[in-house]
Amino acid sequence: MKNFIIPLETKVRDYESRLLISLYLLSLSDEINIFIGERRSIFSTILNLENFIYLSLGVDKQLLFYKNLIKKNGIFTSLDEESAIFTKSSKRTYSRHLIPKNIIKYVTKIFVWGKMDYEKVLIQNNQLVNKNKLAICGNPRFDLSKPIFRNFYLKKNNVKDKYILINCAFGALNNYVNNEIDYKVWSLKIPNFPSYEKNEKNVLEYEKKLFPLFIDSIKKLATIHPTEIFLLRPHPVENENIYRKIFGNYKNVIISKNLSPQCASSNAKFLIHNGCTTAIEASFAEIKSICYLPHYDEDHIQELTDEVSEKIYDQLALINKVKSYLDINLEIKSNNDISNKLIKPFIDNTNYFSYEHIAKEMYNIDQQSEIKNQKAIHKKNKFIESLQIFYFKVRNKIIDIYLFFSIKDNFKYLNQIKDREKNKFNLELIEIKTDSNYLLKLLDFSFEIKVVETKKNCFRLFKV
Repeated sequence: MKNFIIPLETKVRDYESRLLISLYLLSLSDEINIFIGERRSIFSTILNLENFIYLSLGVDKQLLFYKNLIKKNGIFTSLDEESAIFTKSSKRTYSRHLIPKNIIKYVTKIFVWGKMDYEKVLIQNNQLVNKNKLAICGNPRFDLSKPIFRNFYLKKNNVKDKYILINCAFGALNNYVNNEIDYKVWSLKIPNFPSYEKNEKNVLEYEKKLFPLFIDSIKKLATIHPTEIFLLRPHPVENENIYRKIFGNYKNVIISKNLSPQCASSNAKFLIHNGCTTAIEASFAEIKSICYLPHYDEDHIQELTDEVSEKIYDQLALINKVKSYLDINLEIKSNNDISNKLIKPFIDNTNYFSYEHIAKEMYNIDQQSEIKNQKAIHKKNKFIESLQIFYFKVRNKIIDIYLFFSIKDNFKYLNQIKDREKNKFNLELIEIKTDSNYLLKLLDFSFEIKVVETKKNCFRLFKV
């Protein structure tokens, strides 16, 4: 029996794409167990299971994690959910793909989004990552954005009338958590993590200037077009209450944070955004997008998001463009030939399904050989790595004590973290059952599966 553990972090981002991988894995054999669920909750599965392949949301930087994996004959693979699309500013201040040297040897496979990603991993790690560990596979999130899955999302979308979609990305300004404190915590705990002053402070200043201008124009559009529905979707890290307050008196504006980008796009006439990766997903969905930047700073625009969109920089131009789109009274489609050429180097699965490639790569890992090799490496490095783990345990304990006494309103911050995590993930048994059955039919799989809830937000999938 082959076991696969698939953690999830943000439901509207990770869930459906990793469910796709899971279902395709089940199609490859009758002897497969899938354990899928919220990443913290599913960690107990690792402690109670032996012989498995783990699909992480990014390369873990803690050596102790890999030691625990090896004890349980676990194999580490990674598909980073924040991998290929960055701002110029963040690329200068944070080497996202840098892996600690004592970690690289325990990573079996890294699924990278495209050639750009592939090169970054090699360059940032000074070619120390074996090329055989890397597989260019795109990301299944963009599979789901393709028109073949639109009916799946139309069934899930509770807004049945066509609307103008507004995707917001103001995570520095409108976060559940105090970003300054958050960055202080992570820059102390995670190697290579940038300080607040180096990265997020500049983003905050940029968003402070952009946010009121962007919101004012959306209010103006909603007033000019009272019979049009505007669906405003905040970024997953944002607190949606500010939007509910701003648009409380606008009957034609709906605030919804529970829809994935694909679900929100399914019934959209077109998209307006402020430099968000959802523009790329809209391009896969053949939906036209407008990148509206009444305050412009190229340092803080997510790369590609403006290139696959029509760029507009002032309110009057936005009003005229929206009017022209609505006057056409037809579905506005993006030019996919142009978009795909731009996107392909960053996200490879423009012309194939990523979930198939990732599932096949995972299934074909020689578990016995890989486990034997990793145990030999661990045995050889056991003494020095035990010292390293001890050092980091002591270091983190000291950091925790320091943070406890140095952070003002420490309990307030911890409660903010709880609120953020609570809003990131909640998955019911009936939903994953319904989604699995629909996708099995859509993908022409003839088998049936059973879904069992092992604990809250955690599920086991297997064939019956």
